[in-house]
Amino acid sequence: MTYLDPERAPSMTDTATPERTSYDEGLERMRAGDVDGAIESFSRALKSRPEDLYSYNRLAFLYREKRQFKKALKVLEAALKVRSDDFYTYYIIGNTHLDEAQYFEAVDAFKRALTLNPKDVYSWNSLALAHKLVRQYDKAVQCLEKAIELDPEDAYNFNSLGLVYFSKGEYENGIGVLRQGLELAPENSLLRYSMGEAYLRMGEIKKACQCFEQLTDREPTSKLGYIGLGHGAIQAGDWKTALQQFHRALDMAPRDWEILVFLGEIYLDAGDATRAEEYFEKALKVNSHSSRASLGLGEAQERQGLVLKAWQSYQQAVRHNPGDPQARFTLGRMYLEQRLFRKAIQELRAAHHLSLSSETYTAYLALALVESGAADEGERLFRQILSSNETHPFSLYHLARSLMSRGGTEEVAALLKTLARTRGDTEWKQKGQELAGALPKNRER
Repeated sequence: MTYLDPERAPSMTDTATPERTSYDEGLERMRAGDVDGAIESFSRALKSRPEDLYSYNRLAFLYREKRQFKKALKVLEAALKVRSDDFYTYYIIGNTHLDEAQYFEAVDAFKRALTLNPKDVYSWNSLALAHKLVRQYDKAVQCLEKAIELDPEDAYNFNSLGLVYFSKGEYENGIGVLRQGLELAPENSLLRYSMGEAYLRMGEIKKACQCFEQLTDREPTSKLGYIGLGHGAIQAGDWKTALQQFHRALDMAPRDWEILVFLGEIYLDAGDATRAEEYFEKALKVNSHSSRASLGLGEAQERQGLVLKAWQSYQQAVRHNPGDPQARFTLGRMYLEQRLFRKAIQELRAAHHLSLSSETYTAYLALALVESGAADEGERLFRQILSSNETHPFSLYHLARSLMSRGGTEEVAALLKTLARTRGDTEWKQKGQELAGALPKNRER
């Protein structure tokens, strides 16, 4: 089964009419990469034949390519008015919501598709992905088990299931699933790559590299093995080898924006912000909508003191993927540093809601609230963090500082004593000592 196939199903071919000509013209323009021309052709086809679901589907696909998701959804809503029981339209709606990082809406759409066609493996797989992205891992496992039941010969379902187990931290279960997939398709590169990634997560670098070396031996012109070896070198702290492996991968796929991003991230970690900036910019030339590349570019610029450019890059990252908590956090942090509290709170609150388990996101939101004058809410969030991690240095210091400004010296002293006993984080311990020195002396004898 192939979705969004540029060719029309043979059973739907009609005799030559104006609307058919416009449809075929749209397909030709799609194949030629003329997105705007194809949109014009399919729009014209729909004016002549507004009941043609194929034109709606192609038009929605093109708007998704242009990242005009609201227009895509509007087209798909019109398609449902033509035929409300078309499972494929719901399937495309689900994928459009995934593109927008609207994961719960995607879950609803894929469920509607499966209500209409419960045997559609693609919808089960996509529903699993949506559940995975909102960390509903058990539901994702159930969906993929159903997909495997429907199509036990498709090795890629095993790969998806293995990845969900890895997200759950159940590496042995994940590796077991990947081995089942490899029994079906021993030459499948993706399964072998995923197994290597699992070993890396488990800290077994040698086993991981063996998997990746098998890939390079079998497919010396494939990028996957070199990418894996690059990740292995990063985990081993060998930046030189990591760069060599990713450059080899880039030789195999010169326009692969993700490899360019990896190289940018390695140069950042190695302390070369100038080279990092160069590779992030190259990545954005290939994929101008990559929030990850924009985020990396912003960090490289910020390290070079290019604050205004960094700010613009972080804003671009959020525009491209408003569902990325790291992008929202980074932009919020920069707003906070500039004391633009309303904007900072907006971004940091978004990051907090997108990743409720992150202490860092919660702590910075708390700080923004305190600094903006909403001390009660900010202090409540600091206490929430400390209820589960009583030695969180950032929260200990900033809660103490906030309380001290409001006269709560007794609790401040207790917080600073706890901060002094924490390991590491000498910056906050030093600031805590300075704060303790400003406390009023105990007058009791």
